[in-house]
Amino acid sequence: MSLVELSQEIDKLAKVIIQKNQELDNLKKGYNERLKAINSFISTLHLDQTDERITSDEFAREIGKEISCPNCNHTIYNGEADDFILIPKRQVEYLSSGGDVAKPAAEPAPLPQMKLSQKSKRKAHITCSFCREQGHTRANCKKRLGTTN
Repeated sequence: MSLVELSQEIDKLAKVIIQKNQELDNLKKGYNERLKAINSFISTLHLDQTDERITSDEFAREIGKEISCPNCNHTIYNGEADDFILIPKRQVEYLSSGGDVAKPAAEPAPLPQMKLSQKSKRKAHITCSFCREQGHTRANCKKRLGTTN
């Protein structure tokens, strides 16, 4: 295989990769648009919702109706054709352009972080098996590594 043929093959491969990346971006955009519609639907449900409980008969009657998207009138659920329906309880996370999962617009409160003092307390009780001093492990022992404190 000559250098020219190799260059042409690499060029073809690069074009295919670019095309696949564009298709992936289009799929992600469509996915995020659908998630936005679902999340807006869920948020309207939560705003209109009160603490009143409904009976199972009322629920069966309501879920038996046809459910469609308020924006595009796409039928999400048709009571006659489907046996099951999956409705998320909270908003779904979006895909970011980098392939990671992005957070929706309304983020929940962050979880409390572990205190640094807890880590140092744990480390103070470690005893080195080489020099029998506390505060480090054998792997980090200055005496064993040949360096002095």
